[in-house]
Amino acid sequence: MRYYRVVVEPKSLGDFKVAKVPDTVVCEDEEERKRRYYEICEEIVEQIKRHIDNIGEVYIEEISDEDDQK
Repeated sequence: MRYYRVVVEPKSLGDFKVAKVPDTVVCEDEEERKRRYYEICEEIVEQIKRHIDNIGEVYIEEISDEDDQK
């Protein structure tokens, strides 16, 4: 039997809809980028919990740059 899940990823820090720039242009410090992404993910989790029914779990996973390349 197959099971499915929904994966939600935040848009990049440098995604301004009309133009995209590398995250390093928006925020040079790696720790600051990580912090900002985490805050965005927390906001997404809260929005999902507030507005979507029929969810089992909503959580934040940390992935490495190597995982992101797959």
